[in-house]
Amino acid sequence: MGKVSRFVETNPMECAYLNNFLTPFKVAMRKLFLSMITIISLAGISLAGNCNDHQQVTMADSKPVLLLQIGDMKLMKYTNGGMVLYSVKKYSGETVAEDLDREQLAARFPEMAQNLEG
Repeated sequence: MGKVSRFVETNPMECAYLNNFLTPFKVAMRKLFLSMITIISLAGISLAGNCNDHQQVTMADSKPVLLLQIGDMKLMKYTNGGMVLYSVKKYSGETVAEDLDREQLAARFPEMAQNLEG
C-alpha cells in the first residue's frame, strides 16, 4: 500500500475564494460598520431617555369650573398637578383654546383676562 497523504487536494478556484473571503479590508469595514451602528444606537437611546421633561396636561385632577361668559365664549378653569389652567369654549361646546396658563390667556383673550382680574 502506498502512503496516505494528509493533505486533500482542492480546486484552485476554491482556494482563491477562501483566501480572499476575509481580506483585511473587509474585516476593517465590518468593524467600522458595527461600530457606527453601536454609536448611532447609543445616541438614539440617550436622546430618547430625555423625553420625561415634557409633561402632557390632562384635565384629570379637577373638573372644569365656569368662570365667566362673554358673548358666545365661556372661560373654564381647572387644575392639573397644582397648576391652574384655563380653557375657552364656544357656547356650542366647541373648544377654542385649552391648557392656557394666566399669561397665555391674557395674550390670546385680553378681554376675558381683564374681566377675570376685575
